Amino acid sequence: MSNHSIWIFLALAGCCLNAFVIEMMIKLDSGAGVLVTFLQFVFISLIYAPGFVRFRDQTTRHFRISFKTRIPLKQYFLINILFFVANVAGNKAFDLNVTQPFVLIFRSLSVFLSFVIDKFWLKNVYTKDRITAILAIPTGMFITFLGEIYVKSGMSRVLQECCSSMPWTEQAYLLFFDRERLAEFFEVKDFDQTAIPTENLLKFFGGVVLLLCSVFALTVLGYVQNYQYRTYKHSVAENTFYSHLLLLPMFLFLAPDIRNHITIWNSGLRKKILGFFVPWVWHLAVINICSQVVCINSVQKVNTHFGALACNIVTTLRKYISLIFSIWYFQNTFTVFHIFGFALVSFGCIYLFLSKLHG
Repeated sequence: MSNHSIWIFLALAGCCLNAFVIEMMIKLDSGAGVLVTFLQFVFISLIYAPGFVRFRDQTTRHFRISFKTRIPLKQYFLINILFFVANVAGNKAFDLNVTQPFVLIFRSLSVFLSFVIDKFWLKNVYTKDRITAILAIPTGMFITFLGEIYVKSGMSRVLQECCSSMPWTEQAYLLFFDRERLAEFFEVKDFDQTAIPTENLLKFFGGVVLLLCSVFALTVLGYVQNYQYRTYKHSVAENTFYSHLLLLPMFLFLAPDIRNHITIWNSGLRKKILGFFVPWVWHLAVINICSQVVCINSVQKVNTHFGALACNIVTTLRKYISLIFSIWYFQNTFTVFHIFGFALVSFGCIYLFLSKLHG
């Protein structure tokens, strides 16, 4: 394994562990996303500070706080806004009735957005087979979206009660193209249509909007970071430090939410570690933060050495590994729609990944 290829392995390992742990935390506290993001930003800022913050003037040796950077701090404005939106919006979506499998599949849309930027802005040329593979990704994502609506709207329960003897193909036709016949089944089975949970569906749509903002910000962020690295030749560590440190004041606007979830964490299940009983969710937070450091640094290294599109492909592949764990370990709902959507997205990403490796 080459020196550069090791970053692909670390990106997959670190990000997969991070996704697994945060799902465990979401099961304990569905609104934990903002607090998790805040803790990550504080921890990463602290561990990188010694390399970039000086507390003494190099000439007079008097106390003076200064920052070491190759990029003017004002250049971080766009990076920080994109990074903040990508992280906070992505984690906050978990509080709006969005499941981890859907998040993992939905974020593969970043590969399609990268293709749009490459082709129509950077004017890169793609072969027809690559374009076909790329178009399979939003198609699969849309089918998965329909699957989530199918579950969130209660239609899965409706069809199970009314039409369980039908094959799934006939159920799908009934659901999307023959609503009059479906209404007849309601009447025959005396099913209460008002029991369909519209509130869950509305919350889910709000979560999808947040995810879309997060994916768009993350995709553009990859290109901005790649451009700035080529322009200023700064280190990955420098970018990681300033993109976290300069955003800490933004969390003041989220302080009530953070305080609320600290209280929830402190009142949760406690486990004995090294002779002390500490809330279990705080142990998970430590693992999450450490894996996040590995994930962020490795992803930026991949972006630096292989480019933004390759970076998006690698991060998308790690999402599929996390998806398998999410379905198997956490028993998340995965319908026929999810399977078809996942198959299309997987085909597109794996094909692009292999074609990238072979030039």
